[in-house]
Amino acid sequence: MLTAEQLNHYHTHGFVVPDYRLGDDVLGSIKAAHGRLITIHPEFRNYCPALLAYDLAFRISPGSLRSWIW
Repeated sequence: MLTAEQLNHYHTHGFVVPDYRLGDDVLGSIKAAHGRLITIHPEFRNYCPALLAYDLAFRISPGSLRSWIW
């Protein structure tokens, strides 16, 4: 939920940056999924758009990533 200050910023500037960060456990899961993908498909090391077709973990929202991988 946005705060009153964030809503005011949105109405004034047309955007807002919410105070949200991914937890270390979620970031660790993303790093692990990326490591597995690059091990299997090293040709995609520097080509992010191609990742989605080869590893479904990159299509799942961060909140559900950990439960899907583990």
